[in-house]
Amino acid sequence: MTYMTKLIFTLLVLSSCSYIDYGQLPATIKDSIYGKDIVIDDEFYNAQKYSFAKIRIGKSIVAIAVLASASKEKYVWISQDGARIHTNNGRITKTDGLQYDVSTLDGSQNIKLSSFINYDSSKLYRRNTLLELFNPYAIISQQFTLTENGIDSKYFNSMLYTEDFTSGKLAFSGINYYWVDPKGRVIKTEQFIHPSLPKVVIEFYFK
Repeated sequence: MTYMTKLIFTLLVLSSCSYIDYGQLPATIKDSIYGKDIVIDDEFYNAQKYSFAKIRIGKSIVAIAVLASASKEKYVWISQDGARIHTNNGRITKTDGLQYDVSTLDGSQNIKLSSFINYDSSKLYRRNTLLELFNPYAIISQQFTLTENGIDSKYFNSMLYTEDFTSGKLAFSGINYYWVDPKGRVIKTEQFIHPSLPKVVIEFYFK
């Protein structure tokens, strides 16, 4: 299993959505396309039976995948080669099958991304987590600060949130981005999940 193939994954945040049975995965998930974008137009969207997402890792990997299972706000996403991504309210909390896997050890501190109505923009939302890294193995602490940045008229008038993070003495810090619709659904994310991986960008399409 090659490094590039293992990086194919996606996530979807939705309180109620259509997800696929494991046995149907090989016939539904598309292979990654290297160095070429995937255009999601009406024809492509209407041809999909299940909720899906478009994922880009760095500049060279673009793929389409579907939701495999859901339990409340915790979701599992599976790629064609069996790599699994666990998410909680739009954030990647665990991966299995990548060259550089991660696992959040104290996910109970996850801050819910709110809708337009109940987010208090006068507060800064902070959380601390322990992140387990693989290849090489390490456990690091991370500190996150979530800020509301207002309406993004360029992306479906969604609410844009930025999440600054630092990792103590480790040179791994940056900004994650989340776009949330009025129903509280994350419709796009840009996240850094491992020091050895480039930025992960995901767009979500609901069925």
